[in-house]
Order: sequence, then structure tokens, then C-alpha cells
Amino acid sequence: SVFNDTFALVLRRSGEGAPVRELLAVDSSAQTIAWPADSVGRFRNLDPEKPAPGQAGDNNALALDMWILERFPPMTCEQTEISEARPYAPVAVARRNETRNGQWVEVADCRGYTSASPSCNFVRDGAHFECTGHYREVRQRDWGVESGHFIVWMRVAGLPSFRKLWGRLDTPLPAGSVLEVHFQDSFEVREFGGRKALVVSTSSVLGGRNDFLGWGFVAVGSCCLIFSVVLLSKYTVHGPRPLGDPTLLTPVER
Repeated sequence: SVFNDTFALVLRRSGEGAPVRELLAVDSSAQTIAWPADSVGRFRNLDPEKPAPGQAGDNNALALDMWILERFPPMTCEQTEISEARPYAPVAVARRNETRNGQWVEVADCRGYTSASPSCNFVRDGAHFECTGHYREVRQRDWGVESGHFIVWMRVAGLPSFRKLWGRLDTPLPAGSVLEVHFQDSFEVREFGGRKALVVSTSSVLGGRNDFLGWGFVAVGSCCLIFSVVLLSKYTVHGPRPLGDPTLLTPVER
């Protein structure tokens, strides 16, 4: 779902007059949402524009089919204002045609991936879009396979029902505020009976909300309580086992 759906959070502050809407910045960097063991040293980008070894005339993007650059490019066009007059409309990276083995293929329309100032062309609703007005270009330090969302997605969940960390919100939320979630649902899950949801939780020393961990503690504690009652009853009714009882020895030990 991380490769298809897009989200935006808007804080609606209540007060005198019309409510004020503020587009919230969500920290989704690899250092924030991924495990340190995954984000450090496990994922590294190749330069998509460098020639691919053993591929005459093809760069890495063509030879290795680096489709992930379309979803996690070095530059993104983000909306700076969301309101009734300006509804949520995500912008995607454009594609351009290149030739590989004599055939036309589509690649992300970006250049200068590893340079100090990369550039990308964008599309919105299928048409070319200039990232101006209430949109702005944002340089992404975690692009390609180093993206935090991709690294979190690569960490395999242990159960069929699971949660993946999307981002961290550092903006204080005063009492009476309302969070608006604007999203574009592009990955249909009803066909195979799946479900998905966005969970907003307050983080603590133990992490965010996790019902499974709480029920696990309750189950283990209940088992310990039951066994302790059974052993205490046996000890009270039958008494303790005699120390040095020879009947408990094997014939060889006797």
C-alpha cells in the first residue's frame, strides 16, 4: 500500500471565527521510522545515471529496471495548503521514454540523482504540472531504496494483521483540535478480503499503542497465576516433597 496510497494530515484549530487549517509536516525519514539495523548499512542506492556494468549503452536505471525511483524520487512536489477551495491533489513524478534492447521503456523523469541539486518533472491528473502556487518542491534525502517507507515495508511482519510505522508527528496538538486525514486510496484490498487503516497514537517510552503487547502480558500473567495457585494447593494439601527421599532414586542410584 505504501507504493500506491498517499496521505496528508491537516490540523483544524477551533476558536473564534472560522476554523484555521494547518498542513502538518510528518517526519518519515529512515532514521525516524526504520530500525537502526535496517537503515544503517543494509540499503544503499546505486547512481541510476551511471553506466551499468556489462550493459552497452544502458545506465543502471534501465539495466536494473529501477521502478522504485518513480515512487521514491530525489525530489517531490508537496502541497502546502489544503482547504475546501484547494482540495487534496497529490502530484506524482512524470515518466519519460528510454530505449532498452531496442524497445521503449518508461523511467522516472529525474536527473542529477546524486548531485547537490537534482530535478524532476511532475504530473497531476495525467497532465504535466509545474510545481508552483500552493505547491513546493522538496529535496528528499532518503530516496530510492534508502527511503524510510521502503525500508519499513521490507521488514517482514510476523502476523497476518500488522502495523507499519508511517511517520512521526512532532507538532503539539492542543485540546479541542481536530485532525483531518486526506488520502488517495489507490490500492484496493476488498478483492482479497483485506483491511487497512491509519492509526494515530501517542508515543511513549514503550512505543505507540499496541493492543497485542497488552493482551500478551495479560495472557502470560494469567498462566503464571493459574500455575502458582495449582502448585500452592498441591504444596498445602500434600505437603512439601521430603528432602533426600530414597524412593525417588533409581535402582542404579540406590
